[in-house]
Amino acid sequence: MLQVKVVSRDNGSDDEVSLCPGNRCTRHFYSQPCRRLAIALLGCVLVCGECRGVIVETEAYLGLPDKAAHSHGGRKTPRNSAMFMSPGTSYVYSIYGMHYCFNVSSGGEGCAVLVRAVEPVEGVGVMRERRKGRESELCNGPGKLCQAMGISKTHDKLDLVTSDVVWVEVGKRCGEV
Repeated sequence: MLQVKVVSRDNGSDDEVSLCPGNRCTRHFYSQPCRRLAIALLGCVLVCGECRGVIVETEAYLGLPDKAAHSHGGRKTPRNSAMFMSPGTSYVYSIYGMHYCFNVSSGGEGCAVLVRAVEPVEGVGVMRERRKGRESELCNGPGKLCQAMGISKTHDKLDLVTSDVVWVEVGKRCGEV
């Protein structure tokens, strides 16, 4: 059973969002307001190389007013510049000097969605090797999923609409799995 969790710091409604047609998510899909994109990404498939995983947990960073966002107060640095790029741009940064986090820019200035966890569906053997055999917890955290899927700083600032390295595909919605 697919379990999902959305972490958000706004009090907006849980409006139903529609997924884009076709295989890959489109620019229009990524242009949704951040909180809505965080919900819409659930059930989509993150693809990097031979690895694929269903997105099961996301976290919305709501841009300038969000004190937890790297872009809070309009702070723009070389590290977080992807948050200010076109919706659908990957934002990958290092934490603790050893792990990476994968985010997707959304509609709204300085907004991005952190992909917190995926359920592996393809390339599981490769993921096991990268995570050194930790099968029960391959991708259940942002650093773990990046390690398992081979996502690093080289994946920062990629256009997920056109990239042949990493992208997101439409999958089943959480309620339809």
